Amino acid sequence: KSSARNVKKYVDRIVVWDGSGFDFDIGGIKLVDGKWTIMEKATAIIMAGGDSCRMGTDKSMLPIKRRPMIETIAERLRGSFSQILISANEVERYAFLNLPIVRDRIQGQGPLMGIASALEASDNKLNFVAACDIPYIDLHYVRRMLMEADGVDAVVPTTGDEKYEPLFAVYRKSALGAINAVLSSGGRKVSDIFGRCRVKYIELEARQFANLNTMVDFEEFQEKYNV
Repeated sequence: KSSARNVKKYVDRIVVWDGSGFDFDIGGIKLVDGKWTIMEKATAIIMAGGDSCRMGTDKSMLPIKRRPMIETIAERLRGSFSQILISANEVERYAFLNLPIVRDRIQGQGPLMGIASALEASDNKLNFVAACDIPYIDLHYVRRMLMEADGVDAVVPTTGDEKYEPLFAVYRKSALGAINAVLSSGGRKVSDIFGRCRVKYIELEARQFANLNTMVDFEEFQEKYNV
């Protein structure tokens, strides 16, 4: 129906009934931030392997409401994903999260190697990748990206001015072929894979995945949200 197609962009999940049951586990319905949500059969991968040069300190550990930012992000995603992985080489630093930590199979090759290693360790075909410096993740838009992933290897948000955020995006395991090909050829940028696999770009407002790159960004975030 055209009416159903018109409202598709506003829904978090399309539920299919085959006459004998739904295509989701009813036990996966949970209350998150006062809203009911369905746990996705997907993996959330939090990237914590950056060197934080512009910030001047480990931004994953910056305090948000008296908790490290990476813990705030993990708690935000918990309950919405069937698996959460931390992509990091410093295992001891993030042990307090009590989440699986995936080290790069070869260190020093940037976030693309981190994504490749985490995708290989993931239990699911569908994976949401998030940088550890995005303190507020809008789950509605994450679910929108997951819904848009049918028939493609990646869903990447753009801001309409030819800027995109590959570390706030959805990747299928099927993207591994392109990722490994780029790594083998010496490529290191995540965007290098986009010409080698099927990518769907969706427009989002920059504020919906704004990251904190500098201490000025962090101070402005603290002032704006009183955290």
